[in-house]
Amino acid sequence: MSAVTTSTVSTTENQYERFRMQKDIGTELIVNIKKVLKDKDINFTEDLANSFEFVMKISPNEPNVGTSFVATNNLYANIVDKGMRAGQWVNYDALYDWVSTKLWARTGLDEKDFADVTWKILKKIKNKGIDPTHFAKKAIKMVIGKHGVASPRRTYKKKTKVSGAIEDKRSKYSKAYSNAKTKVNQSAKKVNKILKKVRKNVTKTSNLRKINKGLRQINKYGVRTLNTLEKYK
Repeated sequence: MSAVTTSTVSTTENQYERFRMQKDIGTELIVNIKKVLKDKDINFTEDLANSFEFVMKISPNEPNVGTSFVATNNLYANIVDKGMRAGQWVNYDALYDWVSTKLWARTGLDEKDFADVTWKILKKIKNKGIDPTHFAKKAIKMVIGKHGVASPRRTYKKKTKVSGAIEDKRSKYSKAYSNAKTKVNQSAKKVNKILKKVRKNVTKTSNLRKINKGLRQINKYGVRTLNTLEKYK
């Protein structure tokens, strides 16, 4: 009898409750195995699906300690689950029984054709092997997906001298960057003040040029052009 999954039972005052819980999980696992086999269309005879059972073994010396598992006595359960490499032969009689049952129910072929089909499948398996289905793993994942798993404890890394030195350097560079940024902002403000003064002086110079131009016109044309000076004020 080959086990699909095993778990160790160690009980104290809640031994019966723990046994019941493990039996419920084992029963649910069997239901999921049957579902996966049916979905993959490898459950035609149902011999494989019906071969699984929940087993619990209690230690005779320690009644509070035991082992529970889901097991099967089917000869080809492991091959269906794990697959088989090319170059190996499977049992002819077992394959013939499967072929005859499946073909007779679905195609209505005569018994004389069963042997030919069996040999063809046998040779194909010999040359190409059998792909794995991983039905057991998928069934276990279905149980875990429904009930969840305990999250591992969070671990914290101990701060070493090297990591501490790195953090200190990062802090030092961060402060230096902040100080440099502050100085740049202060310099930018000073530059803006200087630019304002320059703009103001440029405006005064422009007005002075306009006045000089007006005076030159007065000297050239006389007092009659005095009124033109007003627009240069």
